[in-house]
Amino acid sequence: MRLIHGLPLIVALAGCSQTPVTPAGGARTIVPTVPTVTSQVEVFNHLPKDFDRSAWLFAQLETVPAIRSAKVAPARLELNDGQMSGYTGCNGVFGSYQRENTRIQFTGAGISRRFCTELADQEKRMLDVLSRTRFGMIAKANGYLLLLDENKAILAELLPMPPKDN
Repeated sequence: MRLIHGLPLIVALAGCSQTPVTPAGGARTIVPTVPTVTSQVEVFNHLPKDFDRSAWLFAQLETVPAIRSAKVAPARLELNDGQMSGYTGCNGVFGSYQRENTRIQFTGAGISRRFCTELADQEKRMLDVLSRTRFGMIAKANGYLLLLDENKAILAELLPMPPKDN
C-alpha cells in the first residue's frame, strides 16, 4: 500500500525532468537540470616584494587536500631569486622559475628518487601543477598563494610559511 501512495509523487517528479534537445543539424544539446556555479576569488594584481624569497606549504593540489600527518613532513615550495626547491612529502624537488609581475613559470624541475607508495599521487600532482603553472597570485581573503594555469584556473593553494630565524 505504501508504494501506491508514493507513485503519484514519482510521476509528478518525473514530469519535472528536462530532456535533451536535438537541433535540426543532429547535434545533441543537453539542458542542465541544475544551475552551474562559477567561483571567483579576489586577488591582488601584484606579488609582494619578498615573493622571490618566500616559502609556502601546499594546502591543496588540483582540488585534493595536501597530506598532513605526524609521520610526514608537509609538502612545501621555497622560492629564492629564480631558484625553486621544495618537498613533496617524500622527495626533494628543485629547479628554477622565471617571473614577470604575476606571470610565473617553473622550469627544469628535478626530484630525488625515494619511492613512497602513500605519497605517490600527491607527488605526481605537485609535479604536474608546477609544470602547468603560468601565474601566481595572492588571495585577498587569506593571503594564500594561488598557482594558476594559462586560463587562470586554480591548480594549487599554498599557505605562507613563517620566515626562518637567522
